[in-house]
Amino acid sequence: MQLKFDWQGEDNCSVLKAQLEEVLKELDGKNDLLGNLEKAKNDAEWNLGEHKQWLADASARADQLDALCHEKENAIKDLENRLHEAEKSATEGANAQNVFE
Repeated sequence: MQLKFDWQGEDNCSVLKAQLEEVLKELDGKNDLLGNLEKAKNDAEWNLGEHKQWLADASARADQLDALCHEKENAIKDLENRLHEAEKSATEGANAQNVFE
């Protein structure tokens, strides 16, 4: 905004006061806008923090589920090995019994 001063009139003071009031109103408007922008920035930062926490929690839960899957896979492999050993033992026992008959 560019101010123009008219020094030729009789009421220079009232012109300056009017211009000053106009500038102060504009400044108040800019301050209001700045306050609104600051609030929006703070809200966005808070939301970002919430999303970061949600992602951290989800990541931790995914790690827990991954560990449980590995435990399950290990348990299945262990049971498969035991089953294989039991089948092998049963087959050997049946073969030994057939030899004695």
